[in-house]
Amino acid sequence: YITWRRGQPKKRGSGPISDRTVNKEIAELSAFFTWCIADLEIYSKVNPCYMKKIKTNIQREVFLTPAELSELLDKSKREGYLIYSAVFIVVSSGLRKGELFEIRYRDIDFEFARMFVRASTTKTKEPRTVPIPGYLLEYIKWMRNQAVDKEGRIFQAWATTEWLDNAFERVRKKLSFNPLPNGTNLHFHDLRHVYAQTLRDLGVDLQDIQAFLGHSSVTV
Repeated sequence: YITWRRGQPKKRGSGPISDRTVNKEIAELSAFFTWCIADLEIYSKVNPCYMKKIKTNIQREVFLTPAELSELLDKSKREGYLIYSAVFIVVSSGLRKGELFEIRYRDIDFEFARMFVRASTTKTKEPRTVPIPGYLLEYIKWMRNQAVDKEGRIFQAWATTEWLDNAFERVRKKLSFNPLPNGTNLHFHDLRHVYAQTLRDLGVDLQDIQAFLGHSSVTV
């Protein structure tokens, strides 16, 4: 499977499928086999995905200067209102893609400037509360004023991760600092890193950053 998958082209762009993508798929297959073994008891052998992940360097050090962040926001705004909103919200709150699309206006505490991320939408299945800076709170208020459903999702139901990836790729191609100094492309998920590093630079405690990002430990 690994050999076959590595030989397939990416859906977007050029070049082979990355090892990180293959590892994500192996993890999904592993969960499937575990379900067959432990829950259904229809497979009696050892999980064939055990210890089969490709060794990769998962360390991604992504730092954006104020000028680069400003350029990213500017290029996003030129690409369109929705992708700009997605970038703006994530660099200011550290949400994951899936969490971003599930946030509803009723999840926002406009009085005390905080956002409630529901357990059903998080990777860890644990709820969390994220503080919202004043400038982001005002932007979300503006978005709500434009919305027909004042309690519904901030992003329309048709917005998907595939749409987001395609829109962000168009923005990325226009950036003067992409590829990054380490030779890789800027990923949308890297905006969470930028958010975390910004908090760290401002002196926010590591335990608080862990809580805001929804990580299981400070080490993560």
